[in-house]
Amino acid sequence: MSFNVPEIENSATITSGAAEIRAAGKSVNQKMRNPSSTWQPICGQYNAPEDGQVHRAMRTPEEMAVEIETSAGKVADGLDSYATTLSSLEKRRNQLLADIKDYESAKAVADLSDPTVVAFFAAWKARLDHRCTQLRHDRDRADSDCASAICNTSESV
Repeated sequence: MSFNVPEIENSATITSGAAEIRAAGKSVNQKMRNPSSTWQPICGQYNAPEDGQVHRAMRTPEEMAVEIETSAGKVADGLDSYATTLSSLEKRRNQLLADIKDYESAKAVADLSDPTVVAFFAAWKARLDHRCTQLRHDRDRADSDCASAICNTSESV
């Protein structure tokens, strides 16, 4: 008799991905500061009818890089939160697997000709099935919450 125990993403992988995204955002920002710093002296020397437009254009890449870093940080925060939730779900899953093993071991040696024993194991199985369902529901909710947090990142910048 098998149980439908849901898989849970590895929280360490998610945490590592979050760190990479955060680092990429910082890297983009740093790389755009270098040309911006180089262009800065031009602002004081460039005088023409369109100089305001040119000066704004020189600031645009740095401003966009700040937005990218901010967005990357928010995505990484969402992934970190997701990883924390997954870590808790991983622990619950491991305990559930251990409890299923106990159930299967006990059932293998039980006298299943006794209706009371059969009822006991049926109730135990129902509780384990409910825990499987709840774990799946909680995992799906965590997935959805993470997706929403990432989608909302672009709307808040």
